[in-house]
Amino acid sequence: MTDAAAPETGFLIARADWETDATAIRAIRTTVFVEEQDIDPELEFDGADPLCVHYLAYAIDGRPIATARMAADGRIGRMAVLPDYRNQGVGSALLLSLIELAGEHELDEVYVHAQASAATFYHQHGFIATGEPFAEAGITHYSMSRFCETFPTREDE
Repeated sequence: MTDAAAPETGFLIARADWETDATAIRAIRTTVFVEEQDIDPELEFDGADPLCVHYLAYAIDGRPIATARMAADGRIGRMAVLPDYRNQGVGSALLLSLIELAGEHELDEVYVHAQASAATFYHQHGFIATGEPFAEAGITHYSMSRFCETFPTREDE
């Protein structure tokens, strides 16, 4: 699924590079988190982006429509889909791309601080809530995790 168009879905998922794709990533996250959810830009843009792996989703016409990132320890975050593209499988495709990447990197599990409004979405993708709800950026979140399948590397074959 990664880096390939699926004409039936109407979007493409591709690994992004923070240095070259930061403008598109920032624009999506500003729309979703800063403008829609009123999150302080200083909290949203936390300085961790250069250390993370990023993915972007593009509409068939090439417009960036969604983004997500994953840290080296398997923490998935900053999942953001523009309003006109929600409930069309874009978020699921991004999440599955990150889970697949984690497996390829032999991570045993991935985790997320899921907003309460997104907890069902993550649960549908195999994530289990651990602990009590907590506030992050003034929004109720749940710590959720799931195990990954690991995939053989070329050296293992």
